[in-house]
Amino acid sequence: MSWPSGKNSKVLAKAVEAIQRYLEEHHREHLKPLLDFSRKEDRIVPLSEISDHFASSQLYPWHLESACEWLEQEGMVEKLSAPFKLTKRSSDCFEEPAYGLRS
Repeated sequence: MSWPSGKNSKVLAKAVEAIQRYLEEHHREHLKPLLDFSRKEDRIVPLSEISDHFASSQLYPWHLESACEWLEQEGMVEKLSAPFKLTKRSSDCFEEPAYGLRS
């Protein structure tokens, strides 16, 4: 897929800028549950644990990951990795994203 050029690229750039401005102005309101959870935990929390915490809400894992990635890009949270096993009996550990508020 190629990036649009000319008039289309200007329209797209304006739309992206508008979305970015909206997020910058309203992220505290929209991401309040996630930010409150991060403050309460006060540690680096694996994405699977964040997803488990919000499992009964309408925040889906891919929404949470996108929100965490945006917060990391904005410098509000730190992204590290955390080991996890695919099953309880797994001998191999894998890495998953983990996030924590910057101090």
